[in-house]
Amino acid sequence: MHFKIESHINLQNEIQNITKKKLQTTLLEIQNQEYTLAKKVHQIRKMCKSHRGLLQIIKPILKEPTLYQTQNTFYREMAKLLAGSRETKVMLDMFELLIKNHTLPKDKFLDIEKSLKKQSHDENFSQQQINTKLEICKKNIQQEIQDLKHLKLNSDDLNSLKIGFQTTYKKAYKSIKKALEKSDIEEFHTFRKFAKYHMYHVNLLSKKSLFPKSREKELKKLTDILGIEHDLSLFETYLIENKKLFSNTKLLIPYLHKEQKRLRKTAHSLEKKLFKLGAKKITHYAII
Repeated sequence: MHFKIESHINLQNEIQNITKKKLQTTLLEIQNQEYTLAKKVHQIRKMCKSHRGLLQIIKPILKEPTLYQTQNTFYREMAKLLAGSRETKVMLDMFELLIKNHTLPKDKFLDIEKSLKKQSHDENFSQQQINTKLEICKKNIQQEIQDLKHLKLNSDDLNSLKIGFQTTYKKAYKSIKKALEKSDIEEFHTFRKFAKYHMYHVNLLSKKSLFPKSREKELKKLTDILGIEHDLSLFETYLIENKKLFSNTKLLIPYLHKEQKRLRKTAHSLEKKLFKLGAKKITHYAII
């Protein structure tokens, strides 16, 4: 669902059309019989993040300022509604990643694997619950398409997006500096969120900017790495909370930390390249 601003004319229509296309694409994905429930959930959550990123760049020029909060809450809550159905898959994926990347003997961790697979199996019996949530999302999205006329801007000048672009980049820039300085996990999570929003903005403006084509790909790589690192943190929490049930938690966690360290090293090299300029300087590349 990559949609780009095509012209300098009638920015409001451009934003409304991009939003409508994203929502319509998601509706088709919900109804796609070839998609698994997990994929449908993933696509909805991805759309929610993308739209929250769009809201960041248009926030300063919304005709009705309160619309940002209501829309941001709407997409955040929709993503949260589906969060639980993704959690077990994430845990199982992280387990498999550690076994594969560190060539660990699976038989030493059979209790962990069995527990995760049982949870996954149990969730298959709650498909009706997931389908019910998907129906709620479907109706909400259909209503949102009907309400798009309320998405109005104060400016039709493409350059007016520079304020939202700069503000988002600045938040990512500041949060990564704090995260590296204090080793603050919350700041890392904040950075990941705003780095992803920045990636959406670079994509949105890719036909109207001076950014190299490689920037979006490198931002995707960075945010993907940070996403895995975050999922490993969730998996560690799961292991610690259930340590009495598993015999080799202490044996697995050091490998988890080793994997996080490797990912952070790669992420740091990308971050230094992608976020080396201050917010004012990077904005000069944003719109031509």
